[in-house]
Amino acid sequence: MQDLQIVKAEKADCPTLTKISKAAKAYWGYAQEWLDLWDADLTITPQLMEKDSIYKLVAGKEVLGFCVIAEQGGILEIEHLWIRPQDIGRGLGKLLLQKVLDEVITESHVTLSVVADPNATGFYEKFGLKTVEYIPSQPEGRQLPLMQLPLNV
Repeated sequence: MQDLQIVKAEKADCPTLTKISKAAKAYWGYAQEWLDLWDADLTITPQLMEKDSIYKLVAGKEVLGFCVIAEQGGILEIEHLWIRPQDIGRGLGKLLLQKVLDEVITESHVTLSVVADPNATGFYEKFGLKTVEYIPSQPEGRQLPLMQLPLNV
């Protein structure tokens, strides 16, 4: 793949990032009814950009994926990690997450955390994260794994 770069996203990227998150979620075969329930969570807004760090993976002028990292009191949380459906399975998610973590993790961070889609648990396990509990989700009765990795141990 030509010159891949990971750069900070800009507010103008919000529609593109939202399109990628929704398409990537749909890639896993979820019912439209469920996708509609998750619409707000999959929408990337300028307000989110002001609050959290958003990095995009680009090839030339094309955005291939993105990662959102939130930070709160020593905990880094992966809020979003999405790759365009046509690029899933090419190692781009691993590349993106590793580069972002290399940039954002400092000695003051004690835990890396993610509430993972069940389809992504194997991906995060390769980074050393382990399921510590399950978090209620939508639709009612659905549970998502909360995965964590202690840092600087």
